[in-house]
Amino acid sequence: MTFESLTKQYGEYKDVDGTEYCLPQYPYLSGTNEAPIYTANGYDRAGNPMRLTWEITNSETEDESEACDWNVFDAQPYGGDYAPWSPDAL
Repeated sequence: MTFESLTKQYGEYKDVDGTEYCLPQYPYLSGTNEAPIYTANGYDRAGNPMRLTWEITNSETEDESEACDWNVFDAQPYGGDYAPWSPDAL
């Protein structure tokens, strides 16, 4: 998979400084009952594994697309089971 194919399937996310991220999965509900969040593992354009999280801003909705401001997220480096890859090598 390439960065472009992942963004086409799951969407592209850009943070406030313009860093681009792609996801090989859709965000999923995680956290605790008291502090639920949406989480997804992904990559920045350089191929570094990242974990993206979104705060729930509308807990009353049943439509997940309205649960968060999907343009506002936190991205942190993530080791886990994801290994760095080079988009140019795919």
